[in-house]
Amino acid sequence: MSAGVHQTSTEAQQFAVLQLAGIALLVPLHEVYSLESAIDVDSTRKSGGSVGAIRNAESWFTVFCLSDNLEPISTLQATFRICAILATADAAVGLACRSVSSVASSVLAHHPLPECMRTARSPIQALTRHGEHIYCRTSLHDLVPLLEQTA
Repeated sequence: MSAGVHQTSTEAQQFAVLQLAGIALLVPLHEVYSLESAIDVDSTRKSGGSVGAIRNAESWFTVFCLSDNLEPISTLQATFRICAILATADAAVGLACRSVSSVASSVLAHHPLPECMRTARSPIQALTRHGEHIYCRTSLHDLVPLLEQTA
């Protein structure tokens, strides 16, 4: 283990890789409530900075589409084919993605976010390396304030 690399306390923890355009977010897999087709996003249900809403079972979830700068995109782009519904006991939201995959924490190297990358609005907690890939680690808890600012 090299200096400055943090390993997670739970090696068995799984993460979801949410590929946006050129940036990939890494969220705890247990926060992924379901995956839906982005074709099912109802754009007539736009609110705030969302691109619409999607129905799962008896509930509607507001769906957001983010740029590589983690800024809201007002229209759902065709390349965003999956809607990851993220949910915890406190919040639930849909996030449009190009692709979604899973990865075990045991193969990831977690690095603290460099000071120069920290901003008050950023939901990014850390950078995580997996082979040649770099992911921006976050959680629904950290994404919600960013999404609420767009509303």
